[in-house]
Amino acid sequence: MESFAVPEQYVQYETLFPLWMEDQGVVQIREVGIRPFSDTIWPFQKGLAGEFQTNPRIVILKARQLGVSTIAMHFAYWLCRFGQPNSQHVLILSKSKEDAAYLLEKVPVINDAQPEGIRMDTLVNRTFMYQLSNGNTIECLAATESGGRSRAATAVILDEHAFHRYDVKNWTSLKPTLEGIGHLIVLSTANGQANLFHDLYQQAKDEETEFTAIFLPYDLPPHRDEEWYEREKLGYLGNDEEFVQEYPRSDTEAFAKTGTCPFDAEWIGEQVRLSDESPPTQVLHGGRGRIWDSLLPGMLYGAGLDCAQGLSDRGNPDYTSLKVWDTRGKHVASYEVRAKVEPGQVAQELYEILKMYNPFLVVERNGAGAGMIAALQALGFTNFYRYEKRHVIPDAPEEKTPKIGIQMTPIVKARMVRNLSAQVNAHALYSRDGSMWREFPTFVQKSPQRWGATGSSKDDQVIAAGWAQWALQYMPRRKVRKTRKVRWV
Repeated sequence: MESFAVPEQYVQYETLFPLWMEDQGVVQIREVGIRPFSDTIWPFQKGLAGEFQTNPRIVILKARQLGVSTIAMHFAYWLCRFGQPNSQHVLILSKSKEDAAYLLEKVPVINDAQPEGIRMDTLVNRTFMYQLSNGNTIECLAATESGGRSRAATAVILDEHAFHRYDVKNWTSLKPTLEGIGHLIVLSTANGQANLFHDLYQQAKDEETEFTAIFLPYDLPPHRDEEWYEREKLGYLGNDEEFVQEYPRSDTEAFAKTGTCPFDAEWIGEQVRLSDESPPTQVLHGGRGRIWDSLLPGMLYGAGLDCAQGLSDRGNPDYTSLKVWDTRGKHVASYEVRAKVEPGQVAQELYEILKMYNPFLVVERNGAGAGMIAALQALGFTNFYRYEKRHVIPDAPEEKTPKIGIQMTPIVKARMVRNLSAQVNAHALYSRDGSMWREFPTFVQKSPQRWGATGSSKDDQVIAAGWAQWALQYMPRRKVRKTRKVRWV
């Protein structure tokens, strides 16, 4: 009868996955064959192996060909080989049957390469299932509509998750089986922003969930220098977005370039970095108001206000967002608050910031916006923008009594987004508001007539910034008085 005990010289492998993987793991290299991991391992792979073992919830955004899927399959084998008999069922979901079969082919290769005393007999070795003689099982399946349903997995690995067609349905089916126990590892290259993988990564990055976000850029392998990058890029001529998706330098670049985001992601990434080094000079109302620059005498200001509607379509409270800019393209003040704060208090706090600059204010005239206009008028603010059709249709006649505020229609939003993206992509705006800049890469064109944030991301600050630029564009210009020249005799 086969013994499942580990020989004394290998006993550390039971508790140290990174050590076992480096010592006993194998890699299959094209045109070379099977090589020991110890001959080829890159430094970052050791650290990633540690994350696999110690962190039960991780979501990994990766560049291509970093060996992450290989590490994942080693981890699946390690759980089964060193786990108690009949205690492990590792489930891997991949984007297709072919990919699932390819991943599972790695497992018997790993087992066969183990030294005597670790290598185990095999009970099942089928296309999509592999079972060791200790009863522990690895199952690789395609992420179909019913993939993983009703399977009592002890660990789940979602490979290339951004490309799973039924990502939300699979997630709903699988997650309850792992509540409180087991490993849930989500890994993928980017595939735009309109998918669950993007949401999971962004939420983990913002520390809104129990997951840890890990980004693995293209240049982690030692041989991938700038010369390699430029040479590889030649193979993607005319398809730069796909190349950046495959070999991103930053997570912002990976998602923004592969979506239909209208903004310069690389420049925005730099603004995020710079803004983190420049905190506000003044913080008001418990952090809701932030001031970077005081009023300059003679300077004109424009502002945009996007008012909260209540709950978003994912059940998250919307924000009321105010952005104030000067005519030089400099952002001077912000205000953000969730919908749950009492509207009268919000109006008072907004008014205190508005009276500092007396900006020409664009308010989106939705249900909440109309109420906010009335509240600000009652407090004494009067410098409102009034929408006219000729602002978007040049041949439209001038209106005698246009209403305060602006209505968000498809043509208006398209014009606003086009104006804002032109300013951003010309690098004509200067802001130290990091939370605002972080919203920009998640703002995409979802259809020919529809723009907005993807998944659970927010776009309140982007919209407020857009209205502020609109205000500056249509701001009434002061008339300069002509003075009479006096001739002295």
